[in-house]
Amino acid sequence: MAYVYVGDQMVNAELVRRGYAQVMTIPPNVRHQDLFVKLQREARKQKRGQADRQSSGERRGVPPESTWTCRASQPIKGNFTTYSGERYIYHMSGGQFYSKTKPERCYATESEARQDGCRRSKR
Repeated sequence: MAYVYVGDQMVNAELVRRGYAQVMTIPPNVRHQDLFVKLQREARKQKRGQADRQSSGERRGVPPESTWTCRASQPIKGNFTTYSGERYIYHMSGGQFYSKTKPERCYATESEARQDGCRRSKR
């Protein structure tokens, strides 16, 4: 995403400040990187947004078994830092990107993945 403004307020910065966005800098859009990193640190320190949910133990799923695999009992791969610009996507076995996805969380059911804030991969 490029920089988005509503009036004089930068939406990107506000989402990071509230803890609902994670910093991901992709050149050439680096102008506000320092600001975003500062806001993200503050949000995590104050446990705002997703940082609050994750630190309170409400996270669903489990960590992956290895870099590329999930346990057989939790085969759904959750990915939180996608290159599509979206966050929180889960991949089902047989999906186009399943074998290419390094899971960050693994889920037993689609419902569990959705409760963790993910949406299903479109492919």
